[in-house]
Amino acid sequence: AVIVCDAGNNRLQSFFLADSKNVVYGAKGTGLGQFDGPRGICLDPSLDVLIVSESRNHRLQILKRDPST
Repeated sequence: AVIVCDAGNNRLQSFFLADSKNVVYGAKGTGLGQFDGPRGICLDPSLDVLIVSESRNHRLQILKRDPST
């Protein structure tokens, strides 16, 4: 999967190249799993989490890599 920050739409998108699947995660806001200007993303495989930096919420969010779990 390729995970990208969609800053203009305040969300993350996962693209699965093998089956053309696309998963959208998040919406505009200040709560957990909500974003306002996500700019960078990092995967920590040892903890199985995503770390997302946001420019307009001035924070880092640590999220489960698979939001459905």
